Amino acid sequence: MGPRCADDMVESVGGEPKTYEDFAQGYGADLRLSDAAQLLMRLRLLAPTINLAVRTARQPRFADELKRRLEYWHGSTNPATWTAQ
Repeated sequence: MGPRCADDMVESVGGEPKTYEDFAQGYGADLRLSDAAQLLMRLRLLAPTINLAVRTARQPRFADELKRRLEYWHGSTNPATWTAQ
């Protein structure tokens, strides 16, 4: 159980542009302007980034993916899309 905004990934996961609008309409709320939703989304992204950094220290083959993710955290205006690892 958590706040309603915990259900929202705030369109950071890519996909078709209309996907988020369809989600928000069906969900009954557009949470892109919710500070709480934005904070939870960033937390959801931080955990796998930290895990990947630890993994890359042992397995350097993940370095390119870690670099893509760190672009986001360093404020890139157009960071590359992350890939599942």
